[in-house]
Amino acid sequence: MSSPAPVGTSLEDPHQMLSPSDVAKLLKLSRRTLYDLRDRGALPAPLKIGRLVRWPRHVILAWVAGGCRPALASRKLASR
Repeated sequence: MSSPAPVGTSLEDPHQMLSPSDVAKLLKLSRRTLYDLRDRGALPAPLKIGRLVRWPRHVILAWVAGGCRPALASRKLASR
C-alpha cells in the first residue's frame, strides 16, 4: 500500500509551485525552449524566491486554457 503524498505536493494542487523542469514537462517542451519563451515574454512571469524561479501551477494552466497568448502582449493590451 502506498503512502499518500504530503500536503501541498499533489499533482492536482492548483497552488503547487512548479520549477522550470516541471513546467517544461507539463507543456511537453525542452527546458531550453521554456527559457526562450520566458525570455521573449511569451510565458507568464515566474515568481522569484531567492535564487529559485517558480510558477504557480494555476497560472500556467490558466495561460494554456487561454490559448497560450504571449504574456507581454496581454500586459500591453491591458495597459491601454
